[in-house]
Amino acid sequence: MAIYRAYQIAAAGGLELGEEWVLADDAERVAFVTYLERQYCGDKFASMDVWWQEQRFREWVDYIREWEDQDWFHLYVKSAHTNAGHPGRGGLIRCVPQPGGGYLLDLGERSRAEHRLVLIDDADRLAFVAYLERRYTGTHYATIDEWEEAQHQRYEERRRRYLESKHSADDDSSTAS
Repeated sequence: MAIYRAYQIAAAGGLELGEEWVLADDAERVAFVTYLERQYCGDKFASMDVWWQEQRFREWVDYIREWEDQDWFHLYVKSAHTNAGHPGRGGLIRCVPQPGGGYLLDLGERSRAEHRLVLIDDADRLAFVAYLERRYTGTHYATIDEWEEAQHQRYEERRRRYLESKHSADDDSSTAS
């Protein structure tokens, strides 16, 4: 956040980027803005605004991944994708239209502040949907639904192997007695 905020101030013509960080003159300001654009945008992002948007989305999804049960994470991604695409629906992840505009993506009643992602307008909401599609479908799956089904099948296979190994271990211990 600090990098993006400093970029915004400098790009708008400001020299004071924080209490301890002041640019000497306009030439240093332009060099700073140019450096940040090259460093963070490169060829991948059209602008620092697009870079920052991607960072917000990635941080939120990564946080949900760490916070939620790994076996069920695919259901949270699917719910976020579905509900961000069609706000106002229920589910594991809600996308609630806000009175002043924009949307709040959260985990419903279980939500804490760090579980929330503010989508500032429809363009931001649709960019989030596109981000999820890029991140999870890639070149392997045609849709989020297809990706989610593949993840669920992997979960079922892991569960089956676990139950078989547990059953086998129980059989071994009963025959040893």
